[in-house]
Amino acid sequence: MIDLHPGDSMAPDGLPSLADGAVGCTIADPPYDARTHRAALEGPRRGGRRRVVGALPFAPLTGDLLARVAAELARVTRRWIVVFAADRQVEPWARALESAGAKFVRMGVALRTTPRPQLTGDRPAPPADWLIIAHAPGERLRWNGGGRAACWRSPAARHDAGGQLHPTQKPLALLRALLEDFTDAGELVCDPFAGAGTCAVACKELGRGFVGWELSPEYHARALRRLEDTREQLRLTGPTWAQERLLG
Repeated sequence: MIDLHPGDSMAPDGLPSLADGAVGCTIADPPYDARTHRAALEGPRRGGRRRVVGALPFAPLTGDLLARVAAELARVTRRWIVVFAADRQVEPWARALESAGAKFVRMGVALRTTPRPQLTGDRPAPPADWLIIAHAPGERLRWNGGGRAACWRSPAARHDAGGQLHPTQKPLALLRALLEDFTDAGELVCDPFAGAGTCAVACKELGRGFVGWELSPEYHARALRRLEDTREQLRLTGPTWAQERLLG
């Protein structure tokens, strides 16, 4: 089952419509904070000042909305909750999830193997995307990664087949690795901020169920086209995506 719905995941027919513990795992890439949004499309300096050459096509995540989303994720998820976050959002996400009853387990990193340089040249560029790794109450902790560190290689999404379809799109290889580490075949995965549908595509390839939402009609349409072109990829032999991440 792959259900990618149009609309707001926090509307009554979004996450609030799901039953408690309805999904096995959530992997979410919500909007970042206002400061990160403002700097996302910076250009080179002009006259000694930083210059923003554009804006992300969606609103940043406010503190109140972050708390509401965290409460819904803790309610609908039975096992793992994995959230991409900006550097200044790590502690707010951890606090919000624990306030909602989930257990903050670890901060992970998706290390950018082909990072975009800092165009202003006056400071280091961001080296990674940060991952908040939490677990819902009730079930014991179990994942498929053994004792490995919470670090994943993350090539730029522009190298994916079809190129980059969304300004904050995550690479397909990264989502495959996260799914293989945190979910089991046949498990239902939720992404309430689906973007161009990368998590949904990875779920379809790896035999996971999916339920998610995308607010933008344009990106929702792009995601549906990607899903139409996606087939399940059964592996009889050879390394998993996660093993390739370590060996490659």
